[in-house]
Amino acid sequence: QHGIDDLTDFGARVSLLYSFEGTTDTTTGLQLQAPYRRMLTNGESTNVAFHVDPGLSIYSSSGSNGTTLVGVGGTIGILVGWQVSPRTTLDLGADVPILFAFTNRTGVMFGPMLGGGAEYEINGNLHMTIRVRVGPEFALANNQTTSQFAFTSLIGLAYNAR
Repeated sequence: QHGIDDLTDFGARVSLLYSFEGTTDTTTGLQLQAPYRRMLTNGESTNVAFHVDPGLSIYSSSGSNGTTLVGVGGTIGILVGWQVSPRTTLDLGADVPILFAFTNRTGVMFGPMLGGGAEYEINGNLHMTIRVRVGPEFALANNQTTSQFAFTSLIGLAYNAR
């Protein structure tokens, strides 16, 4: 991500996915996103940010029809972060991932997710991050409605190129 100004970031993200939209439906996928984040407050130790991560999702062939799933969507959410030490930040977040699928499971998938995370500054430019979200996922697809428990996690490294 790149800072547009002191309160706004915009960027690009490529994600490799292990399961379908955080559920136990095991299928691999690729997600291309353009994340946007806007700080709503700019406190010394507590901050609130709004984010939206629109993009394209592609999941490998699954099911008896063997058709690759392609869809657009993303996550809309809010994040509250607390800097607990000069190198460590903890956060709580609420997200609503949405996917509009055009092939295979044609329909819409969505659901509120809550969770927490942490970021640790390894050095001035390198950060390690972990995030977990849980919640229900609802699917309105192929003329039926279903719901399941969804779990997502993110473990990664971030490099500040400024």
